[in-house]
Amino acid sequence: MPPTLGINGFGRIGRLVFRAAVDNPGIQVKAVNDPFMDLTYMVYQLKYDSVHKTFPGTIASKKDGDKEFLVVNGQDIQVFHEKDPASIPWGASGAAYICESTGVFTAQEKAELHIKGVLVLVLVLILVNLLVLVLILVNLLVLVLVLVLVLVLTPTLPIVPLQWLVALIQLLPRQALSRCSAGTGAKPNRRRHLHSRQSFVDWGW
Repeated sequence: MPPTLGINGFGRIGRLVFRAAVDNPGIQVKAVNDPFMDLTYMVYQLKYDSVHKTFPGTIASKKDGDKEFLVVNGQDIQVFHEKDPASIPWGASGAAYICESTGVFTAQEKAELHIKGVLVLVLVLILVNLLVLVLILVNLLVLVLVLVLVLVLTPTLPIVPLQWLVALIQLLPRQALSRCSAGTGAKPNRRRHLHSRQSFVDWGW
């Protein structure tokens, strides 16, 4: 029997989790909880998405007394409208794992309220952390692209002016030493001059 999932919060994150879970044959969605969205609007929001387009399956709804259900690809998924996580009957719906996707109950003491609904594990999705992770990945991608551009464009840069600049820098210590020796009669510090030239060799110049 595949793991059974309940989703708390049916906003953007909750619906994306729902779509991914429905596409995965190894997961079975049992229940959804959202206190601010009625059943009809849930069907509409799940069916149409401006980014992920129309849901690739069948979506309907039904009521059995005071119970509400989303019927997705022929499967009944119970719907709750509880504000307090401790009041959500996850156990009665058969959900063993809960995805907390409201962005509200992210602290451990708040997420643990789901345990009162009888479940095995609470999965907490912290939206802020996800955004930070996305920003880090984007920055890394930009850095990689910049490095690639530098590596690609470097061979096309003018070589002669760079060689002139290196030669000029190498000559500076020699001229300075010559002026020093001419003005004071002191001998040039050959060791310092050799060290200066060696530093350019070490850098591959």
